[in-house]
Amino acid sequence: NSFGSKLVRHFVVSFDTKDYITAPEAYIIANQICAFWADRFQVVFGVHQDTKHLHIHFVVNTTSFVDGKILSQSYGELAALRKYVATSYDPFRRESRKIVKAFKKQERDAWG
Repeated sequence: NSFGSKLVRHFVVSFDTKDYITAPEAYIIANQICAFWADRFQVVFGVHQDTKHLHIHFVVNTTSFVDGKILSQSYGELAALRKYVATSYDPFRRESRKIVKAFKKQERDAWG
């Protein structure tokens, strides 16, 4: 890695509370997102539940363990990552989540 290059890339994926993503689902999504680079770069993540919005922090080693090349940080790479994240997240954003919302409301009303 040359001087001036970042050794790691950090990014966060945050979920809207209206999507009703659970922590176990966030771990599945995180593993899918890691696959974007995992064949060439080390990727680690942490799921955070300690704020209003469930979110995942990712850290990617920018030096490939395969060939020592540096991770591309181009606009095209970022666009591809955004599309990949959306694809990983979409199966969990389903209309049936309204059932969870209705159940939580019933639960609150019952325990009032």
